[in-house]
Amino acid sequence: MSDQSFFSTHRYRNNVQIFTSTKSAALGAVEQIWKKPKNASMVSFTAIGAGGGGGAGFNRTSGSGGGGGGSGASGGIFNTTIPAMFLPDILYVYVGGPGAGGNTSGASGITAGGSQVSCNKAGTTPCWVCSVSNTGGGGGGGGAAIAGTGAATAGSFATNNVPYGGMGFAPGNGQIGVVGLKGGASSGSVGQSCTGAWDRAGLTVLSQAAGGGGTSGSTNFGGGSIQSTAEINFVSSGFYPLATGSMALGGTGSEARLNGSAGVSRLVPFFNTGGAGGSSNDSGSAGHGGIGGWGCGGGGGGAGTTFGKGGNGGQGLIVIVSW
Repeated sequence: MSDQSFFSTHRYRNNVQIFTSTKSAALGAVEQIWKKPKNASMVSFTAIGAGGGGGAGFNRTSGSGGGGGGSGASGGIFNTTIPAMFLPDILYVYVGGPGAGGNTSGASGITAGGSQVSCNKAGTTPCWVCSVSNTGGGGGGGGAAIAGTGAATAGSFATNNVPYGGMGFAPGNGQIGVVGLKGGASSGSVGQSCTGAWDRAGLTVLSQAAGGGGTSGSTNFGGGSIQSTAEINFVSSGFYPLATGSMALGGTGSEARLNGSAGVSRLVPFFNTGGAGGSSNDSGSAGHGGIGGWGCGGGGGGAGTTFGKGGNGGQGLIVIVSW
């Protein structure tokens, strides 16, 4: 039981391959090649869609109300294990790029890219082995003059055009993402917080981000935070306690901390969250949303005389393990 983390490539005789993408969703995914290792008998595929970008806060004059940006949603997950004898010798890997955060006043975040492993190249009729739909997590809506923004759509996993998924164990096994959260209203309120990051009840290991703070024109409000539940227990690993608490802190509305914290981003053990929301600032620059961890959403920006930008979503990820 000591060999629990399959992301370490020295385990499983170097047959763990991790594919990532630094491209934005707007530029599309870059084609990468996977070659079936010699003497492999089984191959496990895990595809994770990228996280959506957070919405920007509203740019308004001092003394007037403004809404904070909404948060980006998380990507979906698809997993299957297939006997190597059924697979082609070469597969094409496309990892979804993260959605960019809104970077103009009231701009929505960008929807992220999906992640696919295919038997053929992009541009042809898909024949997917493993796929997280065509898109990852949705982008959060931008803040407005009269109200906080709505939530984003969640990333999903594909159920069509995945014929090789039926050759594996638990074919079509996947998890949808988690929708984004609202920014603070222009009447003045804190951005909505994520209260169940890595929540077993939600049946997902990814989380959405938190919303940016709104302002009434007389009071500043903080951005939402990313809060864990009491069910998370990595005490034995020495870095997360078994307790409820904030894992990424939202901006506080003071000059000491305006920006939302980046989300947790960790591969071993796999533990990731969305970014926190930026705070509002009635008479100055508002806080920016935090960047999301792997597959998680970016935080919403706060409202201010200079708006806070939305945080970028987290990158997508594909892990292929052979043995």
